[in-house]
Amino acid sequence: MNSMTYDGIRQGNLPERRPVIITGQEIIKTISYTPANTHVMPAATHEIPLQGMNRIKIWFNAAGAVMPAGATLTFFFYRDDKLPDGRTRRSVVGNVSGYVMAVPAVPAGTTSGIDFVDQEGLLPGATTVKVVLSGPVDMGAGTGSIVAGLFYAAPTGVTKKFETVGVVAAGDMEDITYTYYIDLRAAASLGLQLILVPGATGAFEVTVDGTLNSDQGPEDFAEAMWQDITGDIFSGIEVDPPVITESAILADDFGVSRTLAYLRINVTVATSDAATSFAVMSVKS
Repeated sequence: MNSMTYDGIRQGNLPERRPVIITGQEIIKTISYTPANTHVMPAATHEIPLQGMNRIKIWFNAAGAVMPAGATLTFFFYRDDKLPDGRTRRSVVGNVSGYVMAVPAVPAGTTSGIDFVDQEGLLPGATTVKVVLSGPVDMGAGTGSIVAGLFYAAPTGVTKKFETVGVVAAGDMEDITYTYYIDLRAAASLGLQLILVPGATGAFEVTVDGTLNSDQGPEDFAEAMWQDITGDIFSGIEVDPPVITESAILADDFGVSRTLAYLRINVTVATSDAATSFAVMSVKS
């Protein structure tokens, strides 16, 4: 049974271990290894169900020779949703071009572990990760393996993600409606700051719309997918009709944002002058 531990699989170049869905139980997948009587790890592509895991670590093991640097691993994240008719709908999470990790030079007889740094908070909103090894890794006279470990790490506190949603500087303003989108698929709460600077004559009207459509590309959604929730989502402002006209910091005390896939912010500008400007900031957690 010792050979079926994480270290046993990693050191023994075994292809994978069957996932066990228990909180904290790691999932292990060998991305590439030198087959028997060979010294080259071939290029490879693997899709791994995340099973709720929120941490990825890659182990590079070199035996008998240095593992050379040069190849790359690219990570692609997807969300697979079951539709009522039984089909599965796949959406890309994050950058469609993926996220690159360089294969490091690993001294002979050692193992190096590198964490995938999830700066964009992709893992909570994804169900599958695809890992692509760009090309073969020649181990010379030695052998090696590249192994992915997926873990669940309990959050140590509330993580806040601050973003600048949109800015139009003074002198660049037009009397039009500016539209911005916030991805809430991996967020449980939302706050907004509206900084509206009218200058001498400018006027603003801000509304927010929500949708539960979780596909990629909200800017292409049919208008029927959006519902005006300006007066429903933020308790810090009373609007009648539901239009925001002044600067404000708005908190979603009603918890509406945790049910949404996307929020759309519409900033309509009228009678602007050279001093008119605005900025929209957000915080998600």
